[in-house]
Amino acid sequence: MITTLLMLTLAGLSQSASLRCIGPGYGGSAASGNITVEVRNVDGVRKEFQKLVNASSAAAKNYSEYANNRGKRSVNAGYELKKSAAQGFMDGIAQMGTVTSRSYSDQYNPGYDLESLQRKLDSYQRHLERLLAAPGADPDIVALMTQQIQSLESQMESYKRSCASSGDMATINVQICEKGYNQSSPIPISPFKLIIIAALVLIGIGVLVGLLLSRLAGRKGRAVTTEKAEAT
Repeated sequence: MITTLLMLTLAGLSQSASLRCIGPGYGGSAASGNITVEVRNVDGVRKEFQKLVNASSAAAKNYSEYANNRGKRSVNAGYELKKSAAQGFMDGIAQMGTVTSRSYSDQYNPGYDLESLQRKLDSYQRHLERLLAAPGADPDIVALMTQQIQSLESQMESYKRSCASSGDMATINVQICEKGYNQSSPIPISPFKLIIIAALVLIGIGVLVGLLLSRLAGRKGRAVTTEKAEAT
């Protein structure tokens, strides 16, 4: 029971700790951009694209390639680079083909409340010290407290690294796709529908042929009647 209550308490504290980098030397603005370019062939611009990435000192955060059911390919990637190089990086990508979408924003980001996280960490450590000083400490609770402290320390280090670089860095998401990749595929017609369509076409042709033969028969009948009348 005690272990369960402690877990719920720690879980609540951990959720409330994920706030924002308020504190000396942290904060600033977060920049991000998106650009989509259509090219004739992905392989044709691959070397040029890699040269641009290297020249801009862009660090890849994610990278993937896809091919749709029509064989059209697409490269999708996210890069982190200095804000001063972001627009030039996007301009270089734009020159590779036809730009279908492009956006860039640089907005203030308060980051994470490191001071609040530090207070929670200190509180965890004091609880653990008192727990260890008491006789007959429950090893499960000690292990749980230690795990929470290590998790919070790792979280703070990650936030510090993120906040320290957020003021100077930009994240750019790139899509380089072959022309027609983003176009929707035509809906295939089932064989049953094809049979119905063919039957309707044949019926239509039959009706037209019937009307044509009826007209021809009518004209022939009138011609014969006229000839008999003239003969008499």
